[in-house]
Formats: sequence, C-alpha cells, structure tokens
Amino acid sequence: PGARAGRRCIFRVSCEWAPHQAGRGTFARTFQEMDQLEQDDRSLPAPVIERYARQLLVPSMGAAAHAKLAAGSVLVVGAGGLGCGCLPYLAGAGVGTIGIADADVVELSNLHRQPLHDEAGAKARRGKAASAAARLRALNSSVRVVVHAEAATHASALALVAPYDVVVD
Repeated sequence: PGARAGRRCIFRVSCEWAPHQAGRGTFARTFQEMDQLEQDDRSLPAPVIERYARQLLVPSMGAAAHAKLAAGSVLVVGAGGLGCGCLPYLAGAGVGTIGIADADVVELSNLHRQPLHDEAGAKARRGKAASAAARLRALNSSVRVVVHAEAATHASALALVAPYDVVVD
C-alpha cells in the first residue's frame, strides 16, 4: 500500500457488447460513428485520429482519455518473456512514455519466446532493453522510450520506478 500511495488510475476502458440482428455481436459504437467521433474530438490532430481511430471508438475512450494515455508513463521491468508480450501493445496504444529496465542481453536460445528481439541482436549480444526500444520506436515513433540498461534491485527500485505512473513487473 505504501508504494502505491498517491498513484491514480489513468483511464478505465469498458466495452459494451450489443447483439447484432444476425446473431453476431458488435460494439455499441460502430465504425459508422467516425464522423461523429471526429466532430466530438476535434482537439486531436488528424494523424492522431487516423492512427487511433478504432481505439477511440471504444465507449469510454475519446480525446480526453487518449490525452491521459498519451501523457501517461509505464515502466516495464524485463524485456524478456513478460516485456515482449506487453511492450508492443503499450506502444501501439500510444502510452506517452515507456521505460524498459533490463540488464540482460539478447540470446539466441530465447528468441522463440521473445519476438521483439532478433538474431542480429543475439550475435551482437545487444542489450534487451535497447533491442526492445528500437522495435518500439519503429512501431510508434510518437512514443518516448527510455532505456534503463540495469537490473531493478532492492537498492535501485525506488529511484527507478519514481518517474512512472504504472510499473509492470
């Protein structure tokens, strides 16, 4: 509780699922509502609306929620199995700042379960944090990616997590 004191929820996503007449489900807000979405969210630049259009259609999303997401920050401790699973989604969703803390290097024997990394990184023994950061920057150039090529230890943890809203470990 002490470490979480003062933290706040950045946004909450809830999807309403409505049955479609043909028996299939569809989101309560449809893609035909894009014209209305653009009128409601004029504060967002056109490239942002184009990139995140489907995300903005989720019922609890909109310009205000996207702004909170873009202003938010997440630290992911480890760019191995866990990091490779969540980092691309954080970047794809447009989280403003993503920190990656990992002191390990890319190894060939891990590539089958760590798809952010590649053989060239394994040959060069590139750091996992730097390798993952390069892939995230290629995925979404508007996201700020911070590399922490260090292990999260008992001594360094508080300073490492302090600038972030959320920590994934």
